Amino acid sequence: MQIKRLAFVAFPVSDLKQARAFYSQKLGATILVESGEAIDFDMGGTRIRTYLHKGEYHRQHSGLQFSVDDVEGAFTELTLAGVRPRSDVRTEPWGGKVFTLADPDGNLFDLLEASYLGQ
Repeated sequence: MQIKRLAFVAFPVSDLKQARAFYSQKLGATILVESGEAIDFDMGGTRIRTYLHKGEYHRQHSGLQFSVDDVEGAFTELTLAGVRPRSDVRTEPWGGKVFTLADPDGNLFDLLEASYLGQ
C-alpha cells in the first residue's frame, strides 16, 4: 500500500451557512461541492471539507498552516472584516511568522508568511 496524496482536511461545523460565509467570503476559498451535509472548499490547492456535526466536540489546533504572501496584511484585513484572530502575529521558534485564527465553530489553524517556504 502507498498513500497517493492528501484527500481533504475535514472540519466539523454546527452551521453550514455560517461556515460557507466564513470560508468563501472572509478567506476567499472557492466552493467545490456543496450539499445539505457538507461543503468542500479549495483553499490554495488544499481541499477543506466542512461537515455538519451534532453533539459535543472538543476542538483543538489542527496543526494546519496555510501560507499567505503578507501575514501582517492578512491579519489586518481579516481583523477589519470582523474576524477575531486567536493570536497576534508571532515568529515561531522554528522561524515561521504566523497567527492563529478559528472558524465560527472554533476549528483552529494558522496563516503562515509564504517567505518561510521560499515562496
